Amino acid sequence: MKTIGSILKSARKRHGLSFSELESKTKIKSRFIEALEKQQWQQLPEFTVVSGFVKNIANELEMDQAETLAFLRRDYPPNKPQINPKPDIRLVDRFSWSPRLTFMTAIAVLVLLMITYLGHQYWQFTRPPALEVFTPELDAVVVVGELKISGKTKKGAAVQINNQPAFVDDRGNFETIVQVDSQTKEIRIIAISRSNKETLKTVPITVE
Repeated sequence: MKTIGSILKSARKRHGLSFSELESKTKIKSRFIEALEKQQWQQLPEFTVVSGFVKNIANELEMDQAETLAFLRRDYPPNKPQINPKPDIRLVDRFSWSPRLTFMTAIAVLVLLMITYLGHQYWQFTRPPALEVFTPELDAVVVVGELKISGKTKKGAAVQINNQPAFVDDRGNFETIVQVDSQTKEIRIIAISRSNKETLKTVPITVE
């Protein structure tokens, strides 16, 4: 079957021309002429340019120009691969910061901060209160009679010393006086939080 490549090759050889000789006559590069004869479309430019090549070659080789172009239109691949200079933007996943996203992010941060705050408050409320005893010191030697007990606990907690309530100020400091005798071996101090969590400290003493 005749193809555009075969009829161009036959006409060139009939005129006894090499690729380089035909190039000098038509001003078409020999590599394009050879690609046309071999129908290597990937080595050639777009159809409009290729049709111009064929017209010049047909004119130089005394071929029927209309018939030659008809063969070209038949043989030229209709779906020659092309690089799309503008890819479909729908396929490009681009991140864009918007006022709506800013608002939603701010709301999420506020909610997170609120949850963190409430969680901390709940933990503070439910854990046993801190308790620090200033006086007396461990294994202190004291005399019979009145003994000063002082220390600090969590704000809002209640304090009992040897089962007696002690006054706690608004900073959590407490101080009271208890009676001790030779039978007293220790001071028991209990801090009780609003959630009824307790912290106990026992301070051993010697009474003389």
